[in-house]
Amino acid sequence: MEEKKPVKRVVPMEVLVLGVSRTGTSSTREALKILGFRDVYDYDYMTWHWGHAELWSKAMRAKWEGGPPMTEDDWNTLLGRCRAIIVLNVRDNADVWWKSFSATIYRNVSQHYRNPSLLTRYIHHVNPMPEWHKWDDLNRLMVKYGATQGKHYYDEHNERVKREVPNDRLLVWNVKQGWGPLCKHLERDIPDQDFPHVYETKDYQDKAQYVWRLLYWMAFWYTFWTGLFFCGVGVILYWLAGLFRRTIGV
Repeated sequence: MEEKKPVKRVVPMEVLVLGVSRTGTSSTREALKILGFRDVYDYDYMTWHWGHAELWSKAMRAKWEGGPPMTEDDWNTLLGRCRAIIVLNVRDNADVWWKSFSATIYRNVSQHYRNPSLLTRYIHHVNPMPEWHKWDDLNRLMVKYGATQGKHYYDEHNERVKREVPNDRLLVWNVKQGWGPLCKHLERDIPDQDFPHVYETKDYQDKAQYVWRLLYWMAFWYTFWTGLFFCGVGVILYWLAGLFRRTIGV
């Protein structure tokens, strides 16, 4: 399942959804699938295609920590040579966005990267899926800022997108507006079904709790079987030592 190196994109992106997390990006993903954009490239996809993790981490370090800049070839690997239509997801305001972000991603990821307990540190250390650690930079930087800086970043990001993307390619859109503006911008017919709404705050919290329970059990069984293995090795060595002593008559 793990890619040894990033697979360079052959088919360019048709649509770029540039809203920050918790602006309805998962709902937009489902909407795009309904509209015929089947190959959607998002965080869930990347979670199981580890080859791109290092490049995205490089991009985030370059943006927030002054790391080596991304090259044109790096971006072409991730996105292809594209002149995509741009959708900027927004919430009503920065306060509304922060309320959702702080109750979901920020609270969940902070357990690992801001104030981790001893148990959380242990789980992170013994995680039997080491590929997850490839997203450490991404997760760490997602919770780098508190409320004041986080809301400032939200506003700054939105203003930068509006400033740099030509109006004829940009849709500034709140998922509460539904199909109409999105379909008009993408030149697609409005589907005969309700607009999808997924990963509401409660849905996210339920999924996060499930993942944490899974990690607890994985850590428990990892510890149990590791301990059992070393106990077994100890018993065998003790038996061999006794056999050796009896053989030489000690």
